[in-house]
Amino acid sequence: MNNLSVSSKMPCNLFDLDLIASGCAMRCMLYLLGICYAKNNPKQYTPKRKAILARNMELLNSNRFVSEMRYQILAKSQNVFRFFGSGDFPDVKSMEKIFKLASSLPDVKFWIPTSRDDLLKKFLDAGGKIPDNVCVRYSSPAVNLPVPQFLIDMFEPHGIVFSQITTDKDDATCQASKVKKGNCKICRDCWNRDVKFVKYFVHGNKAQSAIKKYLNTISNSITA
Repeated sequence: MNNLSVSSKMPCNLFDLDLIASGCAMRCMLYLLGICYAKNNPKQYTPKRKAILARNMELLNSNRFVSEMRYQILAKSQNVFRFFGSGDFPDVKSMEKIFKLASSLPDVKFWIPTSRDDLLKKFLDAGGKIPDNVCVRYSSPAVNLPVPQFLIDMFEPHGIVFSQITTDKDDATCQASKVKKGNCKICRDCWNRDVKFVKYFVHGNKAQSAIKKYLNTISNSITA
């Protein structure tokens, strides 16, 4: 049974979860404001896509997750891999399983974007360790919102790095997000712990329209 997704933008397969079932939608301003790329992607709602996301949640909740995912990643000859092109860590137990998987594949680099600062704190406070081949990139959950300094101070000693979304194309450091149908090509910054911050330009016509409307509403409320 295949649990991997593909993306034309990235040099690897992905493991995705449903935005709502994983809890991602309830915490993310991008989703609530209609800026989330996954939410705005019509393919997210096809029967085939829904079936994959449901299978993935079932697998993640099972005792087969590490062995099954290890087999699938090895079968694809992956040397980089991404968790959560859509979705996020649902709970600490899932986080522990994913890190156990990564530890079993030391030659694969994992990139895991997340806004679950609450789960990361629980995991770390309990003595959890993030494997060296995992780049956990804490993502600011709102456009143009810098990562709070207290979270940087809390997470940076554990090897966690950061990202945010910007409406200023000149401020964005991700080149793939700046151009239509852009892709990573040879860039691996998102997988690299040495790259402490990555800034993505908000992409997608629907997202750009939504953020423009939101910013105009904020501006009008201030000047009213």
